[in-house]
Amino acid sequence: ATREFAEAHGLSYAFEIAGWSMTSDAYHFVAPNPDTVTRWAAESIAAAGIAPADIAAVNAHGTSTKIGDTVEYGALASVFGKNIPPVSANKSQIGHAMGASSGIESVFALEGMRRGTLLPTINYLADPEIPLDCVHGEARSLDQEFVLKNAFGFGGCNSCIVFRRVR
Repeated sequence: ATREFAEAHGLSYAFEIAGWSMTSDAYHFVAPNPDTVTRWAAESIAAAGIAPADIAAVNAHGTSTKIGDTVEYGALASVFGKNIPPVSANKSQIGHAMGASSGIESVFALEGMRRGTLLPTINYLADPEIPLDCVHGEARSLDQEFVLKNAFGFGGCNSCIVFRRVR
């Protein structure tokens, strides 16, 4: 809803979709395509009219599969270089809810933005081939104006959203 709609109905207006991108590449039934995953992450940030450095955190698709996590890391490294923001993977706590996962994880990301908190990735084991700042062990305090939310889908249907906290 727009700010005007929210205000007209006595609702708070705390977040907005600043940018987004979707791809559909039919690359593989379950393995994401590195090229299109990188493209949609970059496109969503560009659509938000911001620079990668403006992203405070990443809410990852993060299924803990070697191929998926490697491709997601590669895309983040391509977009952010060595400055990948802290990453949280909510499936570690709730499991994979299939088509509902990105909706549930978006609610976690938005609530985290509201509270200034990144949820931890539980049962995390560092992979030396995926050197990133994975929030693990316990929640972390972090002020977040922009958060990148990644979602992969079967058959190469992927989406990426940049959420913005509105003050």
